[in-house]
Amino acid sequence: DNKYRFISEQVSNHPNMAACYAEGMNWSYCASIKPISKFLFTGKLEISNQGKSYIHFDKFKDNITFTKPICVIRNMIYGQLEYDIFGKCSVVNGKGDVCEIDISPSTSGEQGKLSGVIKDIYGTVKYNINGNWLRSINVVGVEDKNEVCVWKVIKSESEDMFYYQPFTFDLNNLTDKMKTDLPKTDSRFRPDIRMLENGDYLNAEKERNRIEDKTKKRLKGVIYKPQYFKESHDE
Repeated sequence: DNKYRFISEQVSNHPNMAACYAEGMNWSYCASIKPISKFLFTGKLEISNQGKSYIHFDKFKDNITFTKPICVIRNMIYGQLEYDIFGKCSVVNGKGDVCEIDISPSTSGEQGKLSGVIKDIYGTVKYNINGNWLRSINVVGVEDKNEVCVWKVIKSESEDMFYYQPFTFDLNNLTDKMKTDLPKTDSRFRPDIRMLENGDYLNAEKERNRIEDKTKKRLKGVIYKPQYFKESHDE
């Protein structure tokens, strides 16, 4: 319906690594996801992604490369789970213009707050960035001081659905027609996923463990080879 397609695959189990590719109307996207996790004695799990993401815009004949911030999950041992995303991100286009964004940790009093600058290839600051990735992001021109809202969150008031957006709901949607059109490997057919959606969390966890144990036994001693991706180097 949204005129795009997306495919992903876990290309390596040890180390854990995934690859994905997507394309739509006049754009394409690809990324390698290499999460490095670090569990701290304070009950905090810190995850950083070593891979980069790439976007190509046909209309502008431009390639965009960007890095992702750090994700932290707190209270892993006791208390209510909390997550936070913070750190520095770098967005570079094919001409050498750079966008540098710094996301503040929630300990600063406001979760999601960010600031940044956009520089041209010569290092001259052309725009300033301010806002909050949980609400909206604005870009302000250095010379004309003109401020434009370039991104805004679509609000979701559904607490029962964890405040997810309609797009997120649709990722797990499964109609009778989809059952005949989708490949059997689609995650929407996984019984633990369906149990999770129906609120049966206890059996969902048991089923997930059963699937993982079965997969480990089946692949023991097998040299895994990706089916849809191959490793290559791009200058």
